[in-house]
Amino acid sequence: MPIYQMTKNSLAPLEKTTFQREEYQERRDLQPKIRDQIEILDPELLVIGEEFGEFEGSNRRIDTLRLTKMQMSS
Repeated sequence: MPIYQMTKNSLAPLEKTTFQREEYQERRDLQPKIRDQIEILDPELLVIGEEFGEFEGSNRRIDTLRLTKMQMSS
């Protein structure tokens, strides 16, 4: 599904691209921007940690560990 740019008089589809073509990397570029502007996902989020992988019996990791204010008050 295309994303559109809206001008005063029209909508125009934006050119499809990739992170690779734009020379973006997830850990270097995307993760810090999301961490520093977490409110774009949800204004109720609080970042707890990054690259969290200290799960017992697992070798998986979470890019950004976060909680909502609702979870914090429970």
